[in-house]
Amino acid sequence: SINEGGELGYSIAHAFGAVFDNPDLIATVVVGDGEAETGPLATSWQSNKFLNPITDGAVLPILHLNGYKISNPTIFSRISHEEIESFFKGCGWKPYFVEGDDPMTMHKLMAETMDTVIEEIKAIQKNARENNNAERPVWPMIVLRTPKGWTGPKVVDGKQIEGSFRAHQVPLTMESPEHLDLLKEWLESYHAEELFDENGRLIPELQELAPKGNARLGANPHANGGLLLKDLRLPDFRKYGIEVDPGKTKAQDMIELGGYIRDIFKLNEENKNFRIFGPDESMSNRLYKVFEAQNRDWNAETLDSDEALARDGRIMDSMLSEHMCEGWLEGYLLCQLRGLHPHRGLHGCPARQVAEGLQPALLAAAHRLFELHPHLQRVAAGPQRLYPSGPRFPGPHRQQEGRRGAHVPAPGYQLPALLLRPLHQEQELRQRHCGFQASQLPVAEHGPGCEALHPGHRHLGVGQQR
Repeated sequence: SINEGGELGYSIAHAFGAVFDNPDLIATVVVGDGEAETGPLATSWQSNKFLNPITDGAVLPILHLNGYKISNPTIFSRISHEEIESFFKGCGWKPYFVEGDDPMTMHKLMAETMDTVIEEIKAIQKNARENNNAERPVWPMIVLRTPKGWTGPKVVDGKQIEGSFRAHQVPLTMESPEHLDLLKEWLESYHAEELFDENGRLIPELQELAPKGNARLGANPHANGGLLLKDLRLPDFRKYGIEVDPGKTKAQDMIELGGYIRDIFKLNEENKNFRIFGPDESMSNRLYKVFEAQNRDWNAETLDSDEALARDGRIMDSMLSEHMCEGWLEGYLLCQLRGLHPHRGLHGCPARQVAEGLQPALLAAAHRLFELHPHLQRVAAGPQRLYPSGPRFPGPHRQQEGRRGAHVPAPGYQLPALLLRPLHQEQELRQRHCGFQASQLPVAEHGPGCEALHPGHRHLGVGQQR
């Protein structure tokens, strides 16, 4: 279950990234109707065109319509049932609606609907795998409509709370005795005395309902990627060197890098633990040789004039949204696989938020290339220490002699060597904030620099250090 929410809108993208190459995983993702208005989330509904029902898992989105954002109504909550249904059918989904305001009735309806859609997903996968049918099915989803602030105080100071935007605010204050009485009444409505014994322990019959063993979310192998991690087999970068005849030899670093990545695909074909993520830029980034080994993933209609599209392709660059590809990559990494993202680099990318949500388990390495200018792609603080990873926008002053040395381009035949370290690193997700090259630093460091984000690091937390 994934529920990120908020203005980032990455929750569905993370869910799809998690199920790529994980055929046994069904990721249930709860989407707020405010989050559904963000660009990344709105784009994410198209992810079903990239899911292979044979080799991948499935995603079950639950759009929770409670009607309001911080102080405004949400768009989905103010359009008709028919328009919502048409929208999701147009995106290739089969929507199931669970609507109401009586808690016990809704609990029963939601349980029945969950059973229905899970069985439908399993039937789709069974048909695809037994008949080797990778054609895109119509996957189910759920639209859950409940009141905002459901079961909370209905009216405070003469103003409606439940079912209004005010439930997103702080309607009760500790300074008001009347508000304290309302708070007490609200909390007592949960009947804690029926759930806990006199010592405050959960009663045995409720304890028995909790999942056990690997069925627990924190113990599930898919939620503890260290249990799924397979070593990435890498070619010897020295085989990709170029004999340089000064003034005569013509070569391009990205083209040579493409050959190196092509062979990474070949060496890991059996394990299926490496993909490229990027918005329609693998070819424009001149990774031409990669297409000798792999195709682009595509599960929508294909034409005879198309090139390098396949139902089981491992180059995820047929989606133009950078946010989408970033979200896929991060979800993929959470399941301990490996990815390369050749895109321009996102400011405010949620890599830190993703790392903060991890258990102290192994984290596979993410490596990013970005495209601003052919030379800025491989600006280095000396070739031996290069991380060609974005976001990074060095201005002229960064290319001059400075307190940390000169930044110089890396020759073409060195780029495979420079890619080597980030790709085989574990427990490391690097994010760059400026042009300085730095050693591995804890997230707690203030100011710009090259941060190594460690999920199990003692500095990774909340508050000032975050």
